Amino acid sequence: MTKTALAALILLSLTACASRPPMDARGAGVRSEKEIIITLSEVQATAEQRASVLAAFDKALPELRGLQAERNTLQAQLRSLSPKQPDYTSRSEALAKQWGTLHEREVLAYARFESAVAGTLDDRQWQRWREFSSEMRFTGRGMDGGGMERRR
Repeated sequence: MTKTALAALILLSLTACASRPPMDARGAGVRSEKEIIITLSEVQATAEQRASVLAAFDKALPELRGLQAERNTLQAQLRSLSPKQPDYTSRSEALAKQWGTLHEREVLAYARFESAVAGTLDDRQWQRWREFSSEMRFTGRGMDGGGMERRR
C-alpha cells in the first residue's frame, strides 16, 4: 500500500470516528452531572459514595474539557486537508500521530475517572452502574450533547 493510500485510509477512519464524543471510546460511562446523579440513584449509592463520585467528576472535568477542545481543533485541521495539496501525505501522517496521542490521553483520563467510581462503589453497585450507564447511552436518556459537563 502506498503512503498516500495509507494516509487516505487513516484520514477516512479518523473522520468517521471524529464525530463521536470521547466517552464512546470507553464504552459504558457517564457524560454529564445529570447522568451521574441519575445513575448514582439507580445504584442506591450512599451520601458518601455520591460525594466521592462527584468529586472524581469535578477533578476529571477540566482535563476532559481540554481534551475535547483539542479534539475539535484536530477535527477542523482534518477537514481542512485536501489530497490536492503537495504536502497532503506528510500533513496527514502528522495529524494521524496527533490523533493517536489524543485518543490515548482521552482513554486514560476516562480510565482514571472510571477507576475512581469503581473503587467507590461495591461490586453490585459497580455492575449496575455499568449496566445502567449503557442503558442510558443506548436510549439517549440523560444525554447533554457530548462531552462531560458539570452544571453549577
